[in-house]
Amino acid sequence: MRKAALLLILLTSSYSLILPSVIIANRGLFHYVIIPTRALYFLGSMSSNKTDNITAPVLISPENACIVEEHRPITFKWTNVSKAKNYTLQIDMSRHFNTSYFIEVAGLNTTEYTLKSGLSFGLWYWRVYAIFEDGQRICSEIRNIIVTPPAPILKHPRNSCTIEEYHPIIFRWTNVSGVENYTLQIDTTKYFNSSELIEIRGINGTEYTLEEGLSFGLWYWRVCAIFRSGQVVYSEIRCIKVTPEREIPQPSSFWEDLIFGWGIAISILIYFLASLWISDYFGKRARRSEMRQNEKYLS
Repeated sequence: MRKAALLLILLTSSYSLILPSVIIANRGLFHYVIIPTRALYFLGSMSSNKTDNITAPVLISPENACIVEEHRPITFKWTNVSKAKNYTLQIDMSRHFNTSYFIEVAGLNTTEYTLKSGLSFGLWYWRVYAIFEDGQRICSEIRNIIVTPPAPILKHPRNSCTIEEYHPIIFRWTNVSGVENYTLQIDTTKYFNSSELIEIRGINGTEYTLEEGLSFGLWYWRVCAIFRSGQVVYSEIRCIKVTPEREIPQPSSFWEDLIFGWGIAISILIYFLASLWISDYFGKRARRSEMRQNEKYLS
């Protein structure tokens, strides 16, 4: 009986050495997974043979799916990778980096590069490789950049300016290269979707005069650049405060001034003559009364 117990203990201990168990939590229940010792040894050797904990570059800027104006300088930044010899920046219009638009800047010794010429209109992808002494290359994630044509810059009238109602307003903005024409939009809401919307299309220049002006209230305006490709780029939105028209006296004509002046002069003359007549009349009456009193006294 003792020999059987010892044999059972020996078998149990050897089984646990050969096939150790690992407890894994799964949805609140514990499951026992039997993993052979050789498998554990193999996994451990794999983890210990990693290439000195080398990590991929982490992209910093520009942010993924950021919007950049066409041909504006773009600065690419990423994190430093320990023991990396240098870096290679790749930019393309395909995430496979195999088109004719492919741009590659190799041998970068810093974690930053500025593409001074910028990029043309479209959707672009970029990534960074860390290059090591042994020739190993580790790639970062892939990010994209949305490149749009430049937007018109509004010049006049200035934002939040005050204009009297129904007075002509001159709108001005900067020219955008490659544009086919412009559309001027004016509305009482910044969403440009009300029944008061004023839209002037097909403007070939960078100026438009609204001869009839605007009615009393707060108005918003913007300019849309229409490109030959059909692309539409909107400017910023500005507002205009339109006040009621003031009562301004109309300038009088020469004859009106002349008649008005003569009228005043004649009025003054009549007043003067009337004063003289009244004083003379009452003076004569006073003298007659005095003469009558003297005659009575002498008689």
